[in-house]
Amino acid sequence: MQLDRWYNAGQPQTLQLAQILLYTNAVFELLQLVLSGGFLPVGAGSLSVLIITFLWVVVFVGQVLGAVGIANSRKVGYRLGLVVAFIPVALQLYVFVRYRVVAVNLFNLLFEVALIAALVHPQSRDYQRIWFK
Repeated sequence: MQLDRWYNAGQPQTLQLAQILLYTNAVFELLQLVLSGGFLPVGAGSLSVLIITFLWVVVFVGQVLGAVGIANSRKVGYRLGLVVAFIPVALQLYVFVRYRVVAVNLFNLLFEVALIAALVHPQSRDYQRIWFK
């Protein structure tokens, strides 16, 4: 499988936006991981920190691969992008329920919700169903 594009401007606006948001969210997550040292509060157990941090690294890699897959019109890229779009919301919900701490700012949440909306939009779903390999 040859993946030669990082961005595809020939796709519908919703998929173009999804590609941009996948890359943007990946950059924000990488910066948060590197600059803050993790995603959990200070009092959390070390095993929880390790597991959650590993999941965030998986999400980072998945978002980049999902964006490249969408840019190259691959169904697996669309599905991967869809899965990794929901994981950050689920992880933040877990951190909130488990530790009673809001581990996200509204700016990040806005990008994550916009990404989910762009991927599940009927125009995106129809286009990928018809044209993606």
